[in-house]
Parts: sequence; C-alpha cells; structure tokens
Amino acid sequence: MSVAIMSTLIISALNIANLTYQVGVEGRERTEAAHLAQMQAERLIALRDREMTRLKDTDPYRQNVSLFQNDTAFTGFANAGSAYHIDQSLNLQAGQCPLTDCGRYNVTITSDVAQSPYIPPASSINPNLWLRATVQVTWTSLVGGDNGQNNFSLPVWLVDKRGNTLADCTAKRGADDTTNQQCAYVNTGPITPPPAATPPSRIPLYVAHNDAVSDHFYTTDINLYNQAIAAGYQRGSSGASSSNLVGYLYDAEWPPERTCGLLQYYSSSERAHWYGCATDSPPAGYALQSPTPIGYILRQPGTGSQLWEYKSSSYPDYLYTPSNLPAPPFGGVRRLVGYIFGTP
Repeated sequence: MSVAIMSTLIISALNIANLTYQVGVEGRERTEAAHLAQMQAERLIALRDREMTRLKDTDPYRQNVSLFQNDTAFTGFANAGSAYHIDQSLNLQAGQCPLTDCGRYNVTITSDVAQSPYIPPASSINPNLWLRATVQVTWTSLVGGDNGQNNFSLPVWLVDKRGNTLADCTAKRGADDTTNQQCAYVNTGPITPPPAATPPSRIPLYVAHNDAVSDHFYTTDINLYNQAIAAGYQRGSSGASSSNLVGYLYDAEWPPERTCGLLQYYSSSERAHWYGCATDSPPAGYALQSPTPIGYILRQPGTGSQLWEYKSSSYPDYLYTPSNLPAPPFGGVRRLVGYIFGTP
C-alpha cells in the first residue's frame, strides 16, 4: 500500500513539474513574440514618418491620395492580404521576416484600407486610405502544449486623432504651416469628433451540469438550455452555485481588438464540453461543435469580473465561474478565460 501511495505522489510531483515547465516556456515564447511584433510596428511607423517627410511640399490628403499607394517605398503595401515585413534598414520587403531577424517566429505585416477612426464615417472629409496594418506573429511552441500552435497580433493605426498621419502634421508645421491648419483638415472642412460608440447588448450565459457524465454545459440560447435540462442535466454548477446564471456576454464584437467569440467544443470520448476563443487551443480530443460563438467575451480588463476556467483533478470536466463567486472545490488547474459582466 505504501509503495502505491509513494508512486502516486511521485507521479503527481512529476506532472506538476512538467506543467510548471510548460507554462514557463510558453510564457517566454509569448513575450518574445510580443517583442518581435512591437519591433515590426515601430519600424513600420518609422518608415511612414520618413516617407511623409519627403512629401513635405505636397498634401496627399487634400489630393485624396494615399502614401501607401503613391510612394515607391511602400510599393505593394496597399494590397490587402499580402504579407510584408520591414527590414533593419527600414525597407519594405515581401514575405515574412527572415530567420536572421525574427528567428523561428513567423512575423508578417498585412495592410487594409480604412477611414480614420477619429472622423465621422459618413463625412466627405474622411476618404478611404491605407491607414491600417496588422503585425501577426505565429509560432510552434517548443513544449508542444495545446498542439503547439500559437499566434499574437498587434494592430497599427497610421493616423493621429485629427485624421492626418502624424508625420504629415509634423512636416506641415513651421514655414509651410505656421498656424498648423493642415493638421486640422482633410480635403475641405473642419474635422469634428465622431459620436460615442454604443456597445452591443449583453446576453445571459447559462450553466447546467450532469454529474452522471461529469460535464458542465454553457449556452446563451435558452432553448438549448431547456433541451439540456430535458436530457438529464440539472440547473446551475455542481459543487459551486445553484444559480443557472453565470453572467452576461456581449452579443457582438465590441471593440474587435478587445473581445473574442466564445466557442463551444466537445469530446465524445470524455463526454464533456470545453469553451475558449478561436486563438485558444482546445484540449486534445475536443472538437468544435459550431463555428458560431455563443457570445463575445472581453479579453482585456474592463468593467466585468474575471471568468476562470477550472479543470477537475478527478474527472474530465471543466467549470467556468466569475471571480466574484467562490472558487469551486474542483482542485486541478485554472485558466483566465476573459472578463464577464454581472448585469445586463
């Protein structure tokens, strides 16, 4: 008996050590990816500033033209979906960042046409220009956790709050623009701030549990919830709260860079559900049940409570509970999923 207990303790210690090592490596990899993304973003902005200075005697905004369509240094950049990178000499190059510059990480920049986010969209003084870029970093983890596939993205807006690029405003000051008027206009007419954006509606997130198969089921669809109850699930969370309401999610992206769609996965062998965003990697054996999110959760701190995922140490079961409620007697490992609202 003592030998069996000792073996169990040793195995548990090894599992904890392996998990700690894996989390540490994945954390360092994400830090390195964020550093590379920031480096490419800074190079892109530096290239933008350099080229706008060269256009000091012209006004591309009054002529309804774009730096990224009319400047040779940016040839090809104004092509949505094509991948580029900025080399150490601030030259735009096609394809991903090379091994000598970005190591084993796949770093690319893609561009997209957009209007200034600081001017009313319907305004005639807000033309469509190539003002938006995204730095994308993908890599395969050295520890291979969650299938080893990871990604990190960094949006880059190439305008200031008055509509012109920051470098254009700088170039137009001084003798050319003693009153700084060029920075207050795009084409003709004054720039006014856009109206405050209205966030989407919040929808309730329900939970039911089935102790017979060790599963927790979450949904924002009350009809699906009632079907689960009819199939043998019980209201609320097992061992936590008897309430069937976890909190509230957005029913749409808002804003896209701060929210993500919460997707539902299921393992037929484990007979259990798992929930995460498209950028999260599900546990082995879990398949996506629907491409439509059950709702949208904040991935950055906001006004909501933290939503934690708890993995049972005894059963193939995942439980999700906000930080304003007591932690369940699950044991095992927990993961921060995002931030959830307590009110509609």
